[in-house]
Amino acid sequence: MRPDPCTGLLQRPAARLGGVPRLPLAIRPRSVVHVRSLVRRRLALEVNEEPTATSQQHALACRSVANRTSRTSAASTRAIVITTTLVVLVVAVIVSLVHANRSEQPATTALAERGGAVLGAPVPAALLIRPDSHRLGPPAGDRVRFVEFLDFECEACRAAYPSVERLRAEYAGQVDFVARYFPLPGHANAEPAALAVEAAARQGRFEQMYQTMYETQASWGEQQVSHAPTFRGFAERLGLDMAAYDRDVADPAVRDRVLADRDDGISVGVQGTPTIFVNDRPVEGDRSYPALKAAIDQALATP
Repeated sequence: MRPDPCTGLLQRPAARLGGVPRLPLAIRPRSVVHVRSLVRRRLALEVNEEPTATSQQHALACRSVANRTSRTSAASTRAIVITTTLVVLVVAVIVSLVHANRSEQPATTALAERGGAVLGAPVPAALLIRPDSHRLGPPAGDRVRFVEFLDFECEACRAAYPSVERLRAEYAGQVDFVARYFPLPGHANAEPAALAVEAAARQGRFEQMYQTMYETQASWGEQQVSHAPTFRGFAERLGLDMAAYDRDVADPAVRDRVLADRDDGISVGVQGTPTIFVNDRPVEGDRSYPALKAAIDQALATP
């Protein structure tokens, strides 16, 4: 071997392959590629060892956002826990109050349901039946009392009328049936009708005029014109003393008697008609014949 005049490296004699000389090892193309690869790796290491300021700022910003997100999530979780706890406490208090109210309610005032009859809490008997209250039929010993606050112009009262008449026939001698006036302000002829019935009652014909009002209601009810002349005609057909009738209808004392019934009704919670009480307890909900019958049977079965 002899030194190369350009590089000073020892150089083997050129070998021939198929008549083409081989290049020396020092200047083979793959050596150049190898050197370039080493340079690139070194540059990459230097870049990685010295991150730029922009990269550092970006990293700091990411960590700041992550911290804020973490704090917000924790605050939301705490708010949800507090709200849930408050809701549970409120519900527990409401349930406790309802339970306490039911526990404190005496058995005599609890609602009772039997055979379709729902009876409310009892009211003072003295407000339901006065000494001058009108009874339908003969007295029955006052063991079971059936009291109805009614309006002669009320369509619902008219609908209940056949059931009351049927019950009167079935329980005659066992139940006291009492009728109380409760003319509603929205019915133009409710009060004149009550005055006519009360005037007839002063001549001993309460029940007959009571029945006449319901049986003819369709011809005069729900009208704004006065039907006082119509009611006077009913009195004539019943054979009443018309001079006494006219005098009583105009008497303020008769009107006071009618309104006294309404005042008693308001005192015991009557808000509409018909409102029926059986042994001082209001019949609530269904007021059909089966429900009213069940309420009476329940009262008769109570010692």
